[in-house]
Amino acid sequence: MLSRFQDIWLPRILFYATLAMAAFLIVLVVAAPFLVRLRHDALLDLFADDVAVRRTALGAAIGLVVTAYLCFRPKPKAQEPSAEA
Repeated sequence: MLSRFQDIWLPRILFYATLAMAAFLIVLVVAAPFLVRLRHDALLDLFADDVAVRRTALGAAIGLVVTAYLCFRPKPKAQEPSAEA
C-alpha cells in the first residue's frame, strides 16, 4: 500500500499542487489591479503597482510549471504486451 502511494499518488499530488501554485501566482498577477480597488492590502498593492514583483512572480510561475513537468510528472501507465500469433 505504501509503495503504491509513493509510486502513483505522491507524484500526482505534487504535480497538481505545483501546477496549482503556479496558477495562483498567475491569477494573483492578473487580478491584483482589479482587486486593489475593492480592498487595500499591502500585498495587493505590491502586486498591482510594482512591475518587478509582477515579472518575478510570472518567472516563478514558469519555473514551477517546468519543475512540475520535470520532477513530478506521473508515470505513464504500463501498456500490456500485445499477443500476436
